[in-house]
Amino acid sequence: MPMGPAELFLRHWEGLADLRNHRGGAPDWWSRGFLYGIPVALAAVAFWRHWSVATVADALIGGFALLGGVLIAVFAQIAAWRSRLDERAGRRPASEAPARRSVDAAAAHALVGVIACCAATAVAVFVKAGLAPTRLWNSLAVGLGAYVLLLVVLIVNTVFEGYEANVDPAVREADDELQRREPPELTVRHTA
Repeated sequence: MPMGPAELFLRHWEGLADLRNHRGGAPDWWSRGFLYGIPVALAAVAFWRHWSVATVADALIGGFALLGGVLIAVFAQIAAWRSRLDERAGRRPASEAPARRSVDAAAAHALVGVIACCAATAVAVFVKAGLAPTRLWNSLAVGLGAYVLLLVVLIVNTVFEGYEANVDPAVREADDELQRREPPELTVRHTA
């Protein structure tokens, strides 16, 4: 059954939680507040102060369209990572569960980012065309731009969290121990 935008946004919302084991997926209200509060606040200020992005509308159109394509590629990489985690799930069902949850959340965030980039591109086109009400379109462009920027930061953090959860602690400890050791002294032997 195909997933619709409502299900995708629900997965995105659920991904804004503590994804570690034994945490119960407790909502991360700070992340949710920042991700949605900052763009809404910036859009409100832009509306109130009559900010205009018409002079940079062409750059916004190109930037949002390019970032939407990049986020599709990011999703493809995340999906490949998830399939590798699924292959190993039988050997490490519990230890890699946080990594799988982080990868799932990053995938949902990336796809929501694609939708946000499409919406931001459309709004930037409306700004460039000077469609009424221009004040509304300008403030929406500011708010969506902030939202997309924060989503990219969120995706990077979520992917890194999944990466960290995927690294075997024993391997990390061995690597750290190798790094702490003093290198052996080099001696040069002369042979006659």
